[in-house]
Amino acid sequence: MARYRKNKAMTFVELMVAMAISVIMMAATYYIAKSEFSAGQSQQEVMDALRTARLAIRYISNDIAAAGFMASPDLRIGPTGKPVDPDVCTVPMFPSGMRPVAVQLTRPDNSPYLGNYDHNIRPMSITLMGAYPSHLVFRTARINGKDIYLQNGPSVSFPTKTQFNLIFGTNHLLRIVNQNNKMLFFQITGRDYNAAKVTVKQSVPPASGVCGVAGFGRDLAVNAISFIRYRLRQRHDPNQPKIQNHYVLIREELNPFSNWAPVRTTVLPIADNAVDLQFYDFVFDKDSSGQDPDLTPFAWHPNPFQLPESVLMKGTSVPPIAAYLGTDPTKNVIFGPKDLRFLTVKLSIRTRDEDHEIDWSNAPMGMGPGNHRPIPYFDVDPKAHGLARVVSLLSKVELTNLAARNVK
Repeated sequence: MARYRKNKAMTFVELMVAMAISVIMMAATYYIAKSEFSAGQSQQEVMDALRTARLAIRYISNDIAAAGFMASPDLRIGPTGKPVDPDVCTVPMFPSGMRPVAVQLTRPDNSPYLGNYDHNIRPMSITLMGAYPSHLVFRTARINGKDIYLQNGPSVSFPTKTQFNLIFGTNHLLRIVNQNNKMLFFQITGRDYNAAKVTVKQSVPPASGVCGVAGFGRDLAVNAISFIRYRLRQRHDPNQPKIQNHYVLIREELNPFSNWAPVRTTVLPIADNAVDLQFYDFVFDKDSSGQDPDLTPFAWHPNPFQLPESVLMKGTSVPPIAAYLGTDPTKNVIFGPKDLRFLTVKLSIRTRDEDHEIDWSNAPMGMGPGNHRPIPYFDVDPKAHGLARVVSLLSKVELTNLAARNVK
């Protein structure tokens, strides 16, 4: 008689224990995989932000370095009623509010960051003047009152009609260099591509001493000048209407003859997810002779967010200007935009998404206010848990055109 073999099976308790171990192992594997994925995603977003910051700071540094190129560092009228720049004969009338200088700093009073989040976030805007429409230099065929006719023909490299209209826009200035290498600036009011003609608001004056234009004004150098501004602008995302802390670094042209209003068709987004834009470490040439450069760093006010001109322009005869300005009390020397030689620009860009594992309780902030302090995190959506990581890049920029002019 065959003996019956009883097959041994798992008990219910053993089955439950095996399932529990499996669940624990699966949870641990999932947690590790999720952590690795999140870390990889965060690292990728940081690298993307760094790449954006690197391209943007190169863009803005190039424009700062070009400030004053084929222009003047200062188109203001001085206390004597003559242009501040001795090489300038004629300037148009500019409306109040800003100043026609090569470099100008402002900080909007309605900055959305004031008093919110990191106290080191206080974005500035910078306005630059120079040959930004084009680096082309044209030659005059003749000048007739308000009409300046340019040389054009088979032997002349002339722009297309579209380029011509963009270069000589009605929000630009026309610079004419006369036979004595003196500069005359005029407001452009019109242009005619077929006639190779640019029309200005006031008639070009005839020669008088070293100023004005002699004869028919033939073969004089002509180029266009514009004002551009970099600033942070709030972006409204229709997909996330409740998020208000989304900003973009933009480059835009200003119309100095329309209360310095931005020209909407010229707005160019430079960097998305911008957090802060700062300028500091100004270096001036305090030599007044124009023969022996004497570079000195600007002594910053104890309040690091106080603009220089609002602190050090007391008691001077020069009208206050919204630009870099300082004084040396030992020599009673006034520094202006024309004397600026170096500055440092700092741009901060955040990651696109917030890291939900970081909050204000474990996010170290900068010690004390300062525009040079690090900004490690930024709160994109105050109602959501988590913070976006922030990367900052700095660039020291030399203003070579102002140094080359060396106006004193």
